[in-house]
Amino acid sequence: MKTELTFNVLYSGTRADGENQSLIDIAIAQMEANRQWLTDMDILVLCHHANTPHAEHVCAKIRRELNLLDVLPLALGHSGSQAFSQALSLLEWLMSGGEYRKAVCVLADEHFDQSGLSLLAQENPLSIIEIMPL
Repeated sequence: MKTELTFNVLYSGTRADGENQSLIDIAIAQMEANRQWLTDMDILVLCHHANTPHAEHVCAKIRRELNLLDVLPLALGHSGSQAFSQALSLLEWLMSGGEYRKAVCVLADEHFDQSGLSLLAQENPLSIIEIMPL
């Protein structure tokens, strides 16, 4: 059973010139400042391009700092924004059962290359996207 998903880009941006804050820290700050994005969230997806630390640790950091311990974490590391299509496949499957209704996906890609990305409106190395079934 295929589930169609809807997308809402909540944030898309990058570091300011000379800023050394990590993309993950920027994402955490954006989500903290906009807590309404996290209301009714069931799943946190992180598509992260990292050599160290591993994406699983970064996903745990987001959950811990935003107190999202009841949220299912999915971390797809080492392929950055290009992991988004795999994330969508997982979300379609998870949401087809009706138990999960809202995911927030963080795309943090230090080596962002727009050419291979299948998401319209993605123009920056950091995006926060709300995903829900139709």
